[in-house]
Amino acid sequence: MHLRPSTARNVTRHTVTVEPDHPEPELLDQMVVELRDHGKRAIEFLVTARGQIDGGLDHLPRSPENVAYCLREVLTSITDSQDRGEPREWRAVLDRIARAKSRYLRENEAEPAAPAGDEALVDLMSALSDLEGLPRAQDLRQKQLIAAIVDRTGSVPYAMGPGIVRAFQQVVDDANRALHSEIEPVAAINLYNRTTSVLRRLFLPAHQRQEQLQALAAVVEPGDDDLERLRQLVVSPQHLVAFLRSLPSAAWLRVLAGTELVDPPLDRSAWPGFAAVDALAPIDAAGVVEWLGQLYERCRRSPAQAWFILRAAQDAGAIAHDLFENILADHVSSSAIRGLEGYSG
Repeated sequence: MHLRPSTARNVTRHTVTVEPDHPEPELLDQMVVELRDHGKRAIEFLVTARGQIDGGLDHLPRSPENVAYCLREVLTSITDSQDRGEPREWRAVLDRIARAKSRYLRENEAEPAAPAGDEALVDLMSALSDLEGLPRAQDLRQKQLIAAIVDRTGSVPYAMGPGIVRAFQQVVDDANRALHSEIEPVAAINLYNRTTSVLRRLFLPAHQRQEQLQALAAVVEPGDDDLERLRQLVVSPQHLVAFLRSLPSAAWLRVLAGTELVDPPLDRSAWPGFAAVDALAPIDAAGVVEWLGQLYERCRRSPAQAWFILRAAQDAGAIAHDLFENILADHVSSSAIRGLEGYSG
């Protein structure tokens, strides 16, 4: 289902001009493919909102509020696609998983990493961590959105992913408030644009996301705008891994070092940061070690995070010797970290 080419005029109020940001047809097609009837419903409300905006929001009473209603229905149609019943049974299963994992960690000294080479255990603990994360969301809509992301990507949102959950919920909340009060035409169009931004982050076709991640990785001197674009594109760990594997130099690592976007996890989950080490250690080991050192300065109090950085330092080679020894000295009480002392990557 496609939207007709725009004939909209800009809406101006109090000298502020806002141009509607209409979604691409490919994006809408992807919503139908993934959500089927719920996707069609969402698009129908989006078409209605666009028609009212294109026709002008000053002509009929409550037109801006009608747009807000339509936008709320666009987003709730997405979360409604995850209403599969049996919430109590599902919660009971998740509680059992959490208890079983906690018992395992207690009986195995709660070490932050599995023995070297035990990839099956690492994968299992990562999956259990993903499942435990599902019931932590405070709001049912947030839980349903997380479920939709899991359906699309195979994992819960990564560190940047919760941003999309918050943005989604904020649009729904703002639309609800507008329905019970008033909203200016300019604010209604801003709400429309925020909705289409959320839809792009969630439903950008995989090949387009991959192309944009690769193009972003190739930026020679990334800046704040590029970093914000990365935040928009990365929803799952797989997206971040694809980006880091595409890096041609350590330029991006210098930007990422000032953020927590690629910090190691606090549990046994998989760490996308290894993808950057694999891609760049053969061509710029010094740049990789500099980045790992900056990560360690921020994460040094956590044995779990230190383990990941230590393991990555080993992969970087002899140039990481000082960092390696520093981590070992700081965490002499961790058997998991001591276990890496004689490990040869």
